[in-house]
Amino acid sequence: MKIVEWRKGKEFPFRREDAGVNKRVEGFVRRVFDDIRKNGDSALLRYIRKYDGWNPRSSEEIYISKDDIKKRFRGIDKNLKVALDTAKRRIEKFHRGTVPKSFKIRERGIELIFRVVPLQRVGIYVPGGKAFYPSTLLMNAIPARTAGVKEIFVATPSSPDSLNPAVLYSAMICDIDGIFLMGGAHAIGSFVFGTKTVPSVDKVTGPGNIYVAAAKREASKFIGIDMFAGPSEILVLADGSVPARFVAVDLLSQAEHDENAVPVLVTTSKSYAEEVTKILKELLENSPRKKIAMKSIYKRGMCFVVESIDDGIEIVNRFAPEHLSLAIEKPKSVLDKCRNAGTIFLGAYTPESIGDYVAGPNHTLPTGGMARFQSTLSSADFVKAMNVVSFNKKSLENLGKHAITIAECEGLFAHASAIKERLR
Repeated sequence: MKIVEWRKGKEFPFRREDAGVNKRVEGFVRRVFDDIRKNGDSALLRYIRKYDGWNPRSSEEIYISKDDIKKRFRGIDKNLKVALDTAKRRIEKFHRGTVPKSFKIRERGIELIFRVVPLQRVGIYVPGGKAFYPSTLLMNAIPARTAGVKEIFVATPSSPDSLNPAVLYSAMICDIDGIFLMGGAHAIGSFVFGTKTVPSVDKVTGPGNIYVAAAKREASKFIGIDMFAGPSEILVLADGSVPARFVAVDLLSQAEHDENAVPVLVTTSKSYAEEVTKILKELLENSPRKKIAMKSIYKRGMCFVVESIDDGIEIVNRFAPEHLSLAIEKPKSVLDKCRNAGTIFLGAYTPESIGDYVAGPNHTLPTGGMARFQSTLSSADFVKAMNVVSFNKKSLENLGKHAITIAECEGLFAHASAIKERLR
């Protein structure tokens, strides 16, 4: 990681590379969507055979019902089972508090209702192939269930014989309605338009590769999605009070995600920055994901030395990181100043990775600077709100004249007449 000294008033030290999807991938996704829309299951099976690494003979083979999920489950390591159960309880407990509430306002002759309604059906994408992510299923399914979503389906690019037991178990404890063995753009397209086998959904959530990301962008023209996900990020703001090794491991934990992950250190001490980078090099040598992490750290990693913590917070708010670690002596003293971040981790003993699994808040977070305006995934993402308005004649007489005045000001005379007719 290159160490750069930054002073307030200088040009902002970091510009993200374009996280958008290239035109070739976008064109491919549109063709897949069009094919799925026109040809349904036959197109879906063709893409599964070509890209998902197995050969289903019929559409029935790609679906595992709720009952079949239980029948297929053959057990997992006891410690893993306890860990997943613990994560499930904690995620559920936290997300119960994130469900928006309906409310009513009653006045004389008027009733106004803000009505919160859960989505009917949701599709969750769980990556497969190179790795398996039961935590992804938990973090997406539990907020949906807590919100009251009636039907939740999972898509994952696995064959019937390679479906990960931990993913199966997570599906069981989250009461998933069914699993579709499909991945990539064709999985997202099937959830968007529906086929004879795959139901259309109201919203798709969950991470994936560049094709899944592009497919979700295209899907957002038709249904809801969680957010546009880019490479993982961490920004550690440090004053030197937290052991350098803790910070180095936190940076490595994000760098091992993929080559495009962005690890950033902002500190008030150049010697501390040098110590962190030295330890990081040593940790890299023994990392099982060394090739991936090295590309992230040396191509995307950055280290900035600032004059004060307040200057560091200015970088934080401009960068708007997915994960923000406040590795400082009194992290709560600056918490209110940190406006832009997905999740904030306080102090020496709150590593980012605890938030990925068992803390309780969601690990699906805004990337690419979107934390300036985008919230973390929660149960609020799985409901919608509608307004209900009721007036009697007297209340319409009292307020209608003001509506008439505004309507006529805007030149919308039929709007005004719709009120006048009722008051004759």
